[in-house]
Amino acid sequence: MFDINFGNNSQADTVLIDWLCEGTRKPSVYNNILCVLNTGQVLVYLVRSKKSDYFFSFNGETRNHQPEFISGNSLELTTRMKLGLSDFVAFSSTTSVSCIYHFTPIPMKHLIRAELCADKTLLLIYGMMHHNVPSFCIFQIGSLPKDKFELTMLYSDSILGVSSVSLNPNSLSIFVLPRALPSYVAEIELPFSLPEHYQHRMISKVMMASGHTDKISHISAVPVSEVDFQFITWSDEEIPEIIIWKISENDQYFCWNFKFTIPVFIQNLSIDHSGRFIGLVLMVGFKTVICIWEIVEDGFEQYNFVANKFGELINAKWGSSMTDQCPESYMAIGTNGIIEHVMTTLKFWNQPPIEMTNFTDLNQLTRFYMNKNRELHVIDLADFDRHQGPITISPEKYPPFPLLKAKYSDNYETSTGMHLYRCCNCRMPLIHPLVSRSEDGIFEQCYCSRECQKKHWPIFMAAKQAGFFDAEMEFATHT
Repeated sequence: MFDINFGNNSQADTVLIDWLCEGTRKPSVYNNILCVLNTGQVLVYLVRSKKSDYFFSFNGETRNHQPEFISGNSLELTTRMKLGLSDFVAFSSTTSVSCIYHFTPIPMKHLIRAELCADKTLLLIYGMMHHNVPSFCIFQIGSLPKDKFELTMLYSDSILGVSSVSLNPNSLSIFVLPRALPSYVAEIELPFSLPEHYQHRMISKVMMASGHTDKISHISAVPVSEVDFQFITWSDEEIPEIIIWKISENDQYFCWNFKFTIPVFIQNLSIDHSGRFIGLVLMVGFKTVICIWEIVEDGFEQYNFVANKFGELINAKWGSSMTDQCPESYMAIGTNGIIEHVMTTLKFWNQPPIEMTNFTDLNQLTRFYMNKNRELHVIDLADFDRHQGPITISPEKYPPFPLLKAKYSDNYETSTGMHLYRCCNCRMPLIHPLVSRSEDGIFEQCYCSRECQKKHWPIFMAAKQAGFFDAEMEFATHT
């Protein structure tokens, strides 16, 4: 495990918080939450799955908090009603947290993001340093006894060559946007087995397809496999384009391009868990427009509302609805408040005193969220709705965006290859290398022939001896 002492005043944004699996401890009201911070920590919480009296701080602080015994006319309840949140910082002797991985984030922390696949077996982290190179990495999540977990790196690549990545819901491949081909998408198969040492390695199969557009900036895969398309891409252009992709089994792909006709900036695009709706946060001039679009045969059925006094976008995602009108709603977290889009209207809550950065839902009754102080809070939605409910607003409807539609189909290109080692002397590619090892087994090199081995190995071993470059050098100064 890794150290989780972050310091007293450190703040962080939570780029991912999601349910991992149910706990094995008894009673069965425990669940595991996976949390990725943009400061480089991957945490797993074992929490109770309902509102309880618990508080967790990474500085080891605890305090007694009894929400059930707050009187109806107390100052604390009045303060909470003004804040618009009935949340409780939770404490419990059975709650635990473990840091299962630590990575070095890239300096541009706003670009760091993480994604968990549908079956909770793969974790994608985009924007971490790997071998001193800005990279994205795919980890396999392994379970250990007593509700412990570990991450095993499965695949890594430089983000200098890839601008956006998303996990395929089948957990066998990833969808990427290559920077060298700004209008293309690629599917890369993930390697689940390693070759023997110094044996040739097969390069994973890569599928390439063109979006028939100028530039693609982002990609997001559908969370489920039972829908007619696999992923959605969009651009950061002044007049952006949204593309829906379908990959068939006969080496063909289809894409439906929808281009805006007015200047719009897409701040967020999220696909719901059924694959039937997308949620969007759009900037139109100085207005923030929160949207839910239903994917229909000939385009989208749009439900757009202007979000006044929303502030700057922190995060947006789909979650369990706080009402009975629909099973899921689109939640947008802003610096001034939290907005829930429920198709027919918007609901608004003020931000808590310490800013919420991300959340996850267990069901329509319980919501956990992280704030900038890395504290895990819980909201009991049943109690929340019974006591106060959201702030009443009359949202302004925004007219449907006119979109230009085009459909393309073509054959995608598939390629594969082999990565070969090279002779350490003449650099010739090797299929069956001649391997030399030192007596202690610490150093080894591969060669194409005994001749190259005789030329290179003695020099290589001499350079590895202690003191070979340790002699102190005298520097003379000229006067």
